[in-house]
Amino acid sequence: LFRSGALSNIGANLTVFAPTDAAFQGTITALVTQVLIGLGVPPATAAAQAAALASSPTIFSNPNLYPYLPAESVKGILVYHLLGSRAFTNNLPTDPTAFPTLLNGAIPAHPGLTIQATFGVPFVTGATVKGLANPAPANIVINASPLLPDPVGSSDQHYLNGVIHKIDQVLLPQ
Repeated sequence: LFRSGALSNIGANLTVFAPTDAAFQGTITALVTQVLIGLGVPPATAAAQAAALASSPTIFSNPNLYPYLPAESVKGILVYHLLGSRAFTNNLPTDPTAFPTLLNGAIPAHPGLTIQATFGVPFVTGATVKGLANPAPANIVINASPLLPDPVGSSDQHYLNGVIHKIDQVLLPQ
């Protein structure tokens, strides 16, 4: 999936929902904490160890985490954050609507992501995207001014092969 197809195509039209660093750290901390508790580590100790691992800049190259973050799971989560078309916030639906992701290339029956926007005058004032296993939707961080590029790169960041929206959670497919 990563070396061929849409991701290597400079002319692709993708939408990327990019979780913040804090969102990744929170998700990894929770995952590793649960695994450590399952291995018999006391909850407070497990939470402290998981937080230390998740805050490391070498998190994805740390062999101690490989059993908790198998490569296939990480790949699945990554492609779940990608739509096979450009979706700017002003084109998002006002009712919760399911959209297939690149994960549907491997799991065609998966329901994809549920996306919804709230419109104000004259632009989108809020938008959410929900993964199947997320208890609540992630918020798309909306640019302060939709007419000007945002220097911190939050929503509607237009690139050669797609658009990026910063979100406050990691989207989970299952």
